[in-house]
Amino acid sequence: MGTGTATNSGPFVTQFREELAALGDVEGSNLHLNFRFADGDAQRYPEMAEAFVKENASVIVVFTAPGAHAAQRATHTIPIIAVVGDLVADGLGVSLAKPGGNVTGISMINDEIEAKSG
Repeated sequence: MGTGTATNSGPFVTQFREELAALGDVEGSNLHLNFRFADGDAQRYPEMAEAFVKENASVIVVFTAPGAHAAQRATHTIPIIAVVGDLVADGLGVSLAKPGGNVTGISMINDEIEAKSG
């Protein structure tokens, strides 16, 4: 689930596919990818998340905290990978080490990480 449009997200989608392929996950072989874009309208996140649930997705990858919250409300069983500013501060996990629930991901900025490196 992404914020932008299919057009402006093209380079990201290409890189995402390439990185997965480098790990041995090749679309059309052992992987099916379904991208959804909010076209700049965060109000679409709940609808997008529900669509993934109805399709019985194996995992949902989302790139905004509001999108991750929508996915979290839509399912408590499908794993959600959230790439957000701060997983804990955004209320998506209890801690980085053990986020709890079905949400995990990458925090782009986090005091716990900075404290460990300093």
